[in-house]
Amino acid sequence: MDRYILTCPGRKPIKHEGFELFVNKGYHAHAWMRCAKGHYDLLSRGDEACVILEDDVRLCPDFETRLQRLLGVLPANGIGMLYVAIDVGLPVREIPMVYPPEMHDWGTQGTVYTPLMRKVCRSLIQAYLGLPVATVIRDYRIPEKERPRATMDGVGDGFDVVMYKALRLLQCPVVCFPMVQHMCAKSTCLSTPHISPFFPKPKEIKKLEGWL
Repeated sequence: MDRYILTCPGRKPIKHEGFELFVNKGYHAHAWMRCAKGHYDLLSRGDEACVILEDDVRLCPDFETRLQRLLGVLPANGIGMLYVAIDVGLPVREIPMVYPPEMHDWGTQGTVYTPLMRKVCRSLIQAYLGLPVATVIRDYRIPEKERPRATMDGVGDGFDVVMYKALRLLQCPVVCFPMVQHMCAKSTCLSTPHISPFFPKPKEIKKLEGWL
């Protein structure tokens, strides 16, 4: 299985043993397109199953055990999502699970691609890269009442949102299993209602040197 950490010039990535660091030097002007091009380049480097991590995630202490558990149930036409956005109300389970449609159609913090889905997602990203970005995008971080109305002159979402929605339409299951901790946002191990025993709870989220 290929294992990659996707980063970009000028960043200080969190490194993990057994993962190859890949510096994304995408030439696209928009960050969405640069991110998509990075995934496309990695997916084009081979045809076996692969794991791609963002450069600011920590691995759960039993990462290898959970990875094997996920691979044991991941269908050939499925994607493994290794990050669960618990702060939007999603439950953490002790087994890999598929959430209801549209509950978690975003995120590239950690992704497992099967050999088949490596090819499928490569094609989806290639199509995405051929599109212009909308003049005004749907920025969900802005409160809805204050959010500017998106234009219809180009793609209005990051490639991960487009890809996951396309996978649902293609009947390709997205199997979620929390295995990475995103260090720049509230996430699984900081969610009081749904603390997972698989993630030690840190005292702070930023500039965290370790898990404990």
